Formats: sequence, C-alpha cells, structure tokens
Amino acid sequence: MGHDLEMDPDGLANFLANHPDVKGIGPVKARQIADEFGRGFDVAIRTRPEAVAAAAKVPVETALELQRIWIANSDFNTAMAYLSAFGLTHHQVTTLVGKFGSQVVPILDSDPYVLMGEISGFGFKRVDKIARKMGTPKDLPSRIRAGLHYSVLAALDDGDCWVEFEDLLDRANTLLVMDTLNSREVIEGHLEALIAEGRLVSQPFERLVVADPEIHRMETELAEVLQTASQRSPHAVAEVDQLLNAEGGELNREQRDAVRNALNFSISLMTGGAGSGKTYAVSTIASIAERLELKVVLAAPTGKAAKRLEEVVGHEASTIHRLLVFNGHTYSRDALNPIEADILVVDEVSMVDIALAWRLFQAVDRARTAVVLVGDHNQLPPVGRVTSCATWCGRWRSRPPSSPGSSVRLAR
Repeated sequence: MGHDLEMDPDGLANFLANHPDVKGIGPVKARQIADEFGRGFDVAIRTRPEAVAAAAKVPVETALELQRIWIANSDFNTAMAYLSAFGLTHHQVTTLVGKFGSQVVPILDSDPYVLMGEISGFGFKRVDKIARKMGTPKDLPSRIRAGLHYSVLAALDDGDCWVEFEDLLDRANTLLVMDTLNSREVIEGHLEALIAEGRLVSQPFERLVVADPEIHRMETELAEVLQTASQRSPHAVAEVDQLLNAEGGELNREQRDAVRNALNFSISLMTGGAGSGKTYAVSTIASIAERLELKVVLAAPTGKAAKRLEEVVGHEASTIHRLLVFNGHTYSRDALNPIEADILVVDEVSMVDIALAWRLFQAVDRARTAVVLVGDHNQLPPVGRVTSCATWCGRWRSRPPSSPGSSVRLAR
C-alpha cells in the first residue's frame, strides 16, 4: 500500500489490483470497489466487508481476506510513521513489523530497548538516546540490564575479558545516571539477576569477576585446546636434528628448540622481542616442511603483517580472515571444512583477539594440522575487540602443559 491510508480512488484501485497478497480482485473489480467507496473504503472494509464483497461481486471470504491485508498494511504504515523518528531504514522497519506485527508500536513504547536485540547497529547508547527523547523511565529494568551488558562489552573493548564485579557496578552507575541515591544497589540487584539467569557469568578469582557468556565459552574452549599442546604433532619425525643441521645451520639454540617444537608438538608457542630471530626460525620450519613434502600455511592478523611475513620467509601468507574465507558476515572454514595445512604458522599472535582465535582453532583439523603460534607479548594489542592472544598465551605459559618443551621464548 502507499504511504497514505486516505487514498484517492485511482490509488486505491491500483493498490487492490496490484498487491501480491490480494487474491480474486483484478483491475475491473478493483475499479468497481474504488468507484463505490472512494475515500470511505477504510471504514467500509473495517466495518462492512460484506458490502465491499457485494459491490465487487466476490465471495465474502475474499473481502475478509482483503480486510486482513488492509489492516496489516495500515499497521505497517502506523509503525512506519512512528519508527521514522528512530532513524530506521525501510528494511529495518519491515523486519520489526514482520516480527511483532501490529504490536510493534506498543512494544517499543513500553520498552525501546527491545530494538537492541532485533536490529544490528542499534547498541545501548543509540537506543538510550531515543528512549530519553521518548521519556522512558531511567529505572526501567530492561534499561539497567542493557546498561550492565553494555558495560561488560565496553570492558572488552578495553581489552578485558573479565571485569571486576564492583568495577562493573561503578561503570554501569556512571553510564545510567539514574538520579537516585540507591542507584548502585538497584543496579547490583539486576546484575545478580543477570548472573543467576546465565545472561552474564561470574567467577571468584582474587575478586569476583563478571564476563559475557559467549566470550567465557570461547575462552574455556581455547584453554582446552591449548592444554593439549603436549600431544605429538601428526607429522613428528625422528630425524629432526639431521634436518635442522641441513636447513638451519645459522640457528642458535633457542631457535633450534623452537623449530624442533614446531615439528614435534601439535601446538607450539614461539615468543620473543623484535630481532630475536622468530622469522628466521619460521623460514627454517617452512624449508624443512618442504623437504618432508608437508603443506605449510602462513597467516597473520593484518594484511600488512601477512605481507611482511611473506616477504621475509619467501612463502605465500594471508590474513587469518582470508584464510577462514570470511565474507564480511560468515566464515566458510570451520570444523566441517577445515584449513588444508600440515603445519599452520600464525604470526603476530598478540594482535589476535579471543573470538578470532576461537574461530581459527574451530577450523583446524587437529588430526592433520600442527599449529605454531608466533609473537611478542610486548607487541601491539588485538585488532578485534577482545583480549589478545598474548593474554591467553601468557596464561598458557604461566600454566604450561605437561611437556615444558612446547613453549619457547627466543632471546634477543
């Protein structure tokens, strides 16, 4: 339907004849209805559908179906007018009306924070601005809950997977500006409820800390993967030392250990500052793998890092996102379609966030692929929004797996 319920007869005839859901009313019958009722059609179809059926000489059932479609379109138009104040696109309005139907206006009137779960790009601050204009109460439970979750995600943006309970209350209290003396206590009640419902998770470390459940799940699964680092590589070879002598004559002791680990263990970690020889060790891994006819894949978090790795090692490298065939929305590489590699080397691993690291390991076939993580824990923070692999590698190094040889720090 057009943008105006009060259509002129020509517009009405056009709507009735061309709407894809209106069945049994062609151009001729549509014109008869338009001539008979004109601008009074809205009242007629709502209150006297049988009169519309008689005028068009169609069954009453056809008129009742037309009534349903007309009212649905009218709901859409009402919602369109109301939601235009929110700055939503036509597609976003259609999505909301499709989900909530005629109830979309009362739903958003009572709780505009519903938008956060339904429309991407509508985060807490954007919706809160709209809600303030609407006069939504500052102590609305959904607002407080949304503010708490936003505060956890803001801590993630700062690089913290976990935020201390008391710190979280302070962050949310500052964000929500509730104008009451007991606001912190009210917020604490909602935080405890969110934890009880599993919408946030908490753990008692030195102090009680809180996290987003999805990040906690990814971090837990990554930890489980890293704890298997002492497993033998699927391609472990007995003659490593002979190969090292042949291909790595210039390597020092730490570099030899790093290459040996990369060839012997399912996951190995190579850390060291700039100029400590990490890239030369990676070059040696690549040349030994070539001798063994193993497929080596090199990746890094950014295009710049991948290009530098490619130039120094002399072997093709790609970004992690390209390796996982990311199209901007979804990843093609996963457990069912894993990365095709015998040895996967990931450079500049301090720049990889938890979510991307989890996604990467999902796409590694551990029965085939050995993984070498290379980086400097003093290097750049993650490109994404979540605590870097430097942190989770740091945790791994502070609680090493049963084989102490699978993690090597290269000296400068």
